[in-house]
Amino acid sequence: MGDNKCFEARENILKFQEEMLNIKSFENEMKQKEKEVIFQKRIEINSHEESIIPVRSNLEIYQKYTIESMELSKEENSVSSKNKVENVQERRKIANEWKEKGNDFVKLKDYVSAINMYSKAIDIYPDDPVFYSNRSQCFLNLENYGECINDATNALKLDIHLSKAYYRRMMAYEKLNENIKALQNCQEWMSTLPNDQLAKNSYDRIHNKIIEFTKQKEKKKIRWSRLTDFNNFIYDKPLHAQSKKSVQKVNVTLKKSHSPIPDDVIDTIFNNNTGEHNDTSEHDSKLFKANFLSSSYIKPKPLIIEDKNIVNEANEILKANDKKGHEEIPNLENIEKIKNELIILPQTGPQFYAAWKELTDELRFLYLKNIAENNVKIGKLLGAQLNSEMLAQIIQVVHKYFISYKISYIDFIHELSKNSELSVLSMFLENEDKKNLEELLNIFQNDNDDTFLVKQVRQNFDI
Repeated sequence: MGDNKCFEARENILKFQEEMLNIKSFENEMKQKEKEVIFQKRIEINSHEESIIPVRSNLEIYQKYTIESMELSKEENSVSSKNKVENVQERRKIANEWKEKGNDFVKLKDYVSAINMYSKAIDIYPDDPVFYSNRSQCFLNLENYGECINDATNALKLDIHLSKAYYRRMMAYEKLNENIKALQNCQEWMSTLPNDQLAKNSYDRIHNKIIEFTKQKEKKKIRWSRLTDFNNFIYDKPLHAQSKKSVQKVNVTLKKSHSPIPDDVIDTIFNNNTGEHNDTSEHDSKLFKANFLSSSYIKPKPLIIEDKNIVNEANEILKANDKKGHEEIPNLENIEKIKNELIILPQTGPQFYAAWKELTDELRFLYLKNIAENNVKIGKLLGAQLNSEMLAQIIQVVHKYFISYKISYIDFIHELSKNSELSVLSMFLENEDKKNLEELLNIFQNDNDDTFLVKQVRQNFDI
């Protein structure tokens, strides 16, 4: 019973305030019209008295007329500006009253009514960012995330340092699973409140979500592996790309004549002795062909030379320094003993990945050197095949070898920075990799006057 009376009293007060507001506005309108009528009468009187163009003999009368008209216009302008200031202050006061009503409804968790109150406040005085920010919180509670983002954005246009607006827009983006935008708003929020623990916890939470999402995305990527693993991969073309020709029957015949496998090859495979061992220096080269790429519809070119013995010999040369017990980089002449035909240019991202994972650091250096010299657009070529681990390895190889052998690398790094996945992958680079990349850019910048490429690389890597 007491609650009903309180509610009725509140409704009566609201109605009374609305009526008083209408009366006040009507009074102001009448005053303004009265001033306009008085001003119009003055103009008519003056125009009637001084309608004749003054001559030289009436110069004093003409000057008096102009002075009086100027004073009259100044008086009217001062009155109108004063009325404008009074109107703005009055409108702001009334809008704050509507805002307080909205706050009362928020305490009662009546968010729909609160939105109506805040909307009335915005209609009366649209220049207060708090009105938009409070209404965005109501939309957030009602799970209307689009309107929440719009109101928070409008609030930030009026006040760029409003921390609550950043928080509410961050929460809306997080609910929509747009975690990158949510993280950006969280960073802006932390810049306004550096010591706020809630902001730090929110940053860690959203950052972990991005990392987890990236890991799941990495797992779903197709593993381009050896031929034996290709059976697990099924390529399904879309309907518009499928052939409309009927399948033809193909007769398959097995070739019965097979070359015998030498005993020493069997011993090498099973690591034991299986009978008489004949020391043969020449074998069927087909047994030693490197099988780096699985077969696919792309039909990639072979990446490794025919004879595996040459590859083993090359690896022996490259590992010679490791046996000496120090980390000196081998001479470029020793590395280039491995012919350039050992590794040819990749045509697709899967070709690059399949070759890259099988190579040592020195062979990777030759691989990247060949790519850089032929101006291959490595960023576009890799595409979604590029992952954070491969990116870190590429930076390490360029830092270790390209600087030591004084080979130009800035164009290669610039093309790599154009990769579509780089904005996300650069977030997962280790501090050491970022330091190596920074050192590469600083060395180039110190030796060259052109800093345009360096600026673009820094912007793409976000360093």
